[in-house]
Amino acid sequence: MQQARDAARGHLLTLGAGLFAAGALLFTGRNDGLSRRTLDVSQRTLAMTEQGQVTDRYTRAIEQLGSDKLDVRIGGIYALERIARDSAADRTTIGEVLTAFVRTHAPWPPSLPGQYVATAPIHQVPKLQTRAPDVQACLWVLGRGGFADALGENEWLDLSVVDLRRADLRNARLGAADLRFGGLQRAATPDIPTVSCGFPSPLSSLGSGNRGDVPAAPVKRRAQTGPPGPRPQAGQAVAWCCA
Repeated sequence: MQQARDAARGHLLTLGAGLFAAGALLFTGRNDGLSRRTLDVSQRTLAMTEQGQVTDRYTRAIEQLGSDKLDVRIGGIYALERIARDSAADRTTIGEVLTAFVRTHAPWPPSLPGQYVATAPIHQVPKLQTRAPDVQACLWVLGRGGFADALGENEWLDLSVVDLRRADLRNARLGAADLRFGGLQRAATPDIPTVSCGFPSPLSSLGSGNRGDVPAAPVKRRAQTGPPGPRPQAGQAVAWCCA
C-alpha cells in the first residue's frame, strides 16, 4: 500500500510539474505576443511622429520661401535641402518646389522688375549670386545631387526658360536638368555634354569654369511643355539645352 501511495504521489507531482511548465510557456507566449504588439505600436507611433515633424518643417520652409526678406527665403531653401536629405520620400516634391522657385524668380526672357533686360551687355550684368542670391542658392542645392535620383526615367529637373546669366554651376550635378530656352551667357559650368534638338546649344562652348562670352539663346518661349525625352543612363551627364 505504501508503495502504491508513493507511486501515485510521484505521478501527481510529475503531472503538476508538467502543468506548471505548460502554464509558464503559455504565459511567456502571451507576454511575447503582447511585447511584439507593443513594439509594433511604438514603431508606428514613432514613424507618425517623425512624419509629423517632417510635415511641420516642410510647412515652415515653404512659408519662408514666400517671405519678402531675402535672408528668410535663403533660410527656407537650405531648410528644404535638409528635409530632402532626411526624408527620401519628399525629395521629388522638394526638387519640384526649388525648380519652380527658380523659374518664377528668374524667368527668361526677363520680365520681373529689377531684372536686367535680355539685350544688356553681359559685362554689365552682375553675377547671379549678386543680383539673385536666393536663385543661386536653389541652383547650389539642386546641383549637390540626390534630387535626380528620385525622378523617373522620363523626368527631368525643369530649369528651362530661366535667366542663368553668370550663374555659378561649376560644381553642379545637372545630368538630369532641362536647361532649354534659357539665358546662359557666361554661366560657369562643369564639363556637361549637351543633347541638341537641332539648334546650337548655349552650353556647347562652355567648359569647366569657362567665363567667356557665350551668345544667349534667342528670346522666345519654349515651343513645347513636355520633357525632352528619356534621361541618360547612370553615369552619363547630359544637359538638354535647345534654342
